[in-house]
Amino acid sequence: RFGDNDTLAALVTNLIEADALVILQCTCLRGMRETQTNDEGFYAFRGLPAGTYTVQVLAGHADVSKVVSLPPSDP
Repeated sequence: RFGDNDTLAALVTNLIEADALVILQCTCLRGMRETQTNDEGFYAFRGLPAGTYTVQVLAGHADVSKVVSLPPSDP
């Protein structure tokens, strides 16, 4: 689910087709970030500050959101 402290990554399952749009929002960011899943449904956002994020996945007619927390990096 999560990798390094500054990375949020996941696998989107049950995709009918690849390249789902993934939108990341947090008050700790200036604006939002977007990416697409790869052929296997994987996506990653790197270089993120600690915070509470809303991850939204848009694929076909599906629109799924989840709130996740990214903890501060260990000193």
